[in-house]
Amino acid sequence: MNEQPWPASRTAWSMVILLTIAYIFSFVDRGILGLLIEPIKADLQLKDEDLGYLIGPAFALFYATMGLPLGWLADRVNRVHLMSVAIAFWSLMTFLCGFATDYTHLLLARFGVGFGEAALVPAAVSLLAELFKPERRALPVSVFTCGLAVGSGLALMLGGSFIAFAEQGAAELPLVGEFLAAQSPWQVVFILAGLTGLPVALVMLCLAEPRTNAVITSGLYKLITARYGVKASQPGVAFMDQFQDGNVNRAQGNTEALCVLQYAELVNGGGGSIMRRYWVNRYEQNRGMQISPENGGR
Repeated sequence: MNEQPWPASRTAWSMVILLTIAYIFSFVDRGILGLLIEPIKADLQLKDEDLGYLIGPAFALFYATMGLPLGWLADRVNRVHLMSVAIAFWSLMTFLCGFATDYTHLLLARFGVGFGEAALVPAAVSLLAELFKPERRALPVSVFTCGLAVGSGLALMLGGSFIAFAEQGAAELPLVGEFLAAQSPWQVVFILAGLTGLPVALVMLCLAEPRTNAVITSGLYKLITARYGVKASQPGVAFMDQFQDGNVNRAQGNTEALCVLQYAELVNGGGGSIMRRYWVNRYEQNRGMQISPENGGR
């Protein structure tokens, strides 16, 4: 049997770079508020404790608590799409910080930033595990975690650049210059910071989800490729051909066939459920038997 088909090195490292960029931008969006304390405090007439809540608990509360359910979700949905939506969401929340007119609006937007960023690390770490063999994972994980330090420093650098641009050059932009000139510099900084994350979300959305290696490493891979002669990444079509020929009904017991169908459901989503019901119907017709729901029946 051939070695399991891990993604090509170029593909895997491209994903590492993109994940690291996303991680960097997450720290930019969460940390840029620290550079804008004084103008925000003056414009919104906030107290020191209000700013303390905005910088700390407003973000950390949702980031910490939502990491668990979003990590659970990452195990059950397309992780690439989940991260794309998360990046777009926290970027939008950062963008909306620039339109805050009072403490409540800014607080809710910071909640949203924490909520969105909570999805990135669980999904990214899970994805890295399927991009590299176990003996080669340390380096890509190290590169990804470098985003923490780089993002923290970049938040200061980009924040300073955004502030300078908001104060001097924003009004000269075509189409939106007049609008930006009417906003406070700190609002322009949030708007620009939010917009920079959207291209990353768009690129992430265009990537494929490598949701096969974790399952391929199991014994079912051998069962599917050896016994049924199909590729693990595309079991559905070949299995349906097998069903039409009645070959699956002649497999070594219905337990094995049902395991194969469970695998198909895991890889192909709802299509596997349809195939399982189809197989159960065929099995009943050919054998005159009623399979219990626990074993995959209706």
